Amino acid sequence: MVRPNTIVKAYSELEHEGLLDFRPGSGAFVCVKRRTKSLATQVQIASEEIRGLLERLKEDGLSDEEIRTAFEAELLYPSLPSPDREKQMHEPAIFTQALSTMETPSRFGT
Repeated sequence: MVRPNTIVKAYSELEHEGLLDFRPGSGAFVCVKRRTKSLATQVQIASEEIRGLLERLKEDGLSDEEIRTAFEAELLYPSLPSPDREKQMHEPAIFTQALSTMETPSRFGT
């Protein structure tokens, strides 16, 4: 049995994310196009921010490989404090094994 508050919270979160549209007297409707547009906008903004960050890091003297390693470490170990993350990065067997298990996402969603 699902409690009514749980259902209300789920609907509220779906509406907040732009996936549902509530119409008084008619109910809730899925808004796929609205979410896709919002997601596309979010990806565009993220790409612009990443481009700016990459430019700043290169200006600070970091190589492409150092930047790549930093990004991969952040993706692999986001909750580790910096010293622990650096320790993990410098343990080649662990880091190489973790990288080998990562899937490379397609840029075109295939």
